[in-house]
Amino acid sequence: MAGAPVEEKTAGGKDTTLALIAYVLSWLTGLIVFVIAKDKFTKFHGMQSLILGIVAMVVGVVTLGLGSLLLWIYGLYVAIVYASKGEMYKIPYIGDFAEKYAG
Repeated sequence: MAGAPVEEKTAGGKDTTLALIAYVLSWLTGLIVFVIAKDKFTKFHGMQSLILGIVAMVVGVVTLGLGSLLLWIYGLYVAIVYASKGEMYKIPYIGDFAEKYAG
């Protein structure tokens, strides 16, 4: 179900700080985190942030920046509430792609 937390909860071996950082500068930090991450949890959040950032840029062009700002704030919300707790929360539509490519 899109928008629901995936079964994995906080457990050893997850880098919640790096997952949180993935959302700070949207696609840029998402790409960096995805490339340097060693575990699936962190790679998932890096890829999800990367995809969210790309979608935000496209929406920003169409909405003259407002949609981009709102999506960035939503990404920060996901980071603070879910990534920092060690949960693999899937953003609707985007989360499925992120999970597929996070391997």
